[in-house]
Parts: sequence; C-alpha cells; structure tokens
Amino acid sequence: MWQVLKNHPQCFLPERKEINYFNIELPHPVGNRQNPNFKKPLSWYHDHFSNADARLKWGEVSPIYLSSETAPGAIFNYNPDIRLIAVLRNPVDRVYSDYHHKMKMGTIRKGAFEAVIERYPFIVERSMYGRLLKRYLDRFPRKNIKIFLNLTICENSVSGLKVRRTHADTI
Repeated sequence: MWQVLKNHPQCFLPERKEINYFNIELPHPVGNRQNPNFKKPLSWYHDHFSNADARLKWGEVSPIYLSSETAPGAIFNYNPDIRLIAVLRNPVDRVYSDYHHKMKMGTIRKGAFEAVIERYPFIVERSMYGRLLKRYLDRFPRKNIKIFLNLTICENSVSGLKVRRTHADTI
C-alpha cells in the first residue's frame, strides 16, 4: 500500500514508512517500554511532510495504528475528518507471519507456534479485525474509512492497483 500511494500522482507520503506518531504501544512490545514518538511535539510529525505540495493529499502508513488502543483517539483529536485506509490480511496468515517475523527480530522467545501464541496473545489479538476496526468506527464516520482485503489485491494486482488508486483519488 505504501508503494502504491507513494507513486500516486495525487498523494504525498514521507520517505519514512511507519512514522508511528499516534500510538503509545510499540510494534514489537518489549517489557513496558512505550513508543518514544508518541511524546514528541506535533512539529516533529509535521516535519515529515515539510516537502509536501499543498495541492496533494498527504498521508502516512503505520500498520500499528490498527491494533493500537491509543491511536484512534489521538488521530481523531488530530483531525476528526481524516480519511483512513485499512488493508487486512487473512488473519491466520497474519498471525503466522507475525510469529516468524518476531522470532527473526528476536522480540519474542523462540518456541513452537502454539506455545508462542499462548505466551504472547497480542500476536493473535492483532488479527481480531472486528474489535480493532470498532475503535475507529466508533469515532469516525464510516465514509471516512476504506477497508481492503489484501487477498483480493494480491490475487489481481492490476485490479488491486486500480481499486487502490480509485480510493486514493477520493481521499
């Protein structure tokens, strides 16, 4: 999604993917540590868009926002009229991929899949899309939230690109 929007002629995305400004939680939880970007001034966030053309639609891609408990409120306080895009993977594939990624990154202790997801329930909880999306649907008008299924986009990348670009045109 980041690459599609980055290349869209009507969109501006900063060079940095995953700014993670609106979430207090870390993408890879380690103890009780919190995201240091959450406490940075708004000017730090705006600096990522300093090269943006004012005529373009501005945006960022931070997947952690979907599973964050703090991001929906922080984003709403920032701009209650903002447009949001959620791209959802097959939840089972997402859990399995996250399990492998976190083991590779060393952010969780290695172990059998079943034991790891039992020890780290957040890996499964981040695939409970109904609960996660509800946090946004309770705050933002439904018309401001576009939801795409990654499977559909992957199966037909040309159509997916058109769908994405069509929605990007309406943001």
